[in-house]
Amino acid sequence: MGKNSEPRAEMTKRVKNVKLEIILLNVAIILIGVLMVVFPEQSQTIICRVVGILLCAWGLFLMISYFARSKLEVLGSFALVQGVALAGFGVYILLKPEFLAAVLTIVLAIILLAGGAMKLQYAMDFMRLKLTAWWTELIGAVCMIVLGIVAIADPFKAATTLMIFLGISLLLDGVWDLVSILVLSTKLKAFRKNVNAVMNEVTTDNNPVV
Repeated sequence: MGKNSEPRAEMTKRVKNVKLEIILLNVAIILIGVLMVVFPEQSQTIICRVVGILLCAWGLFLMISYFARSKLEVLGSFALVQGVALAGFGVYILLKPEFLAAVLTIVLAIILLAGGAMKLQYAMDFMRLKLTAWWTELIGAVCMIVLGIVAIADPFKAATTLMIFLGISLLLDGVWDLVSILVLSTKLKAFRKNVNAVMNEVTTDNNPVV
């Protein structure tokens, strides 16, 4: 019993770490969206610096989490390599922000498309868990993919308008993902409780008290 529970505990801890990383990523996306809406004209310079700082912080977080993990957790983990790469890329952007500024709108549009793909995954997960609201996640996926395509096509006449459009889109993307993660996490906890209750019932029935 003890030996079987140890790998399960390690797996649970790893899932929690991944969940935390996804939450932090979406919080960063929301912050970038707010900056683009509030400061559309200066957004490129501000975002490049903010992205550089966030990448450095994220990379440092991954490196610290790597050394804080147990020996079993680090097996198959690339947190150290990812952390060094992200921190290095963040430093490069801080030193040369023009590198990111030249492709910023394309990068943000790709983030929207990736957000749409992630929502499509959530929709499939919700459907397999037989949640009645899975179709709302599918609608969100389609909306984000459409917004990403519009951003790439850039039908706007002014660069400021494109920045505001991207900012609002990123806000919607980040908030939607955070809500989806919380809903999925809550449903999975309820599902695990039901499974454990059934297993305990079966165990009790198979081992009657003499």
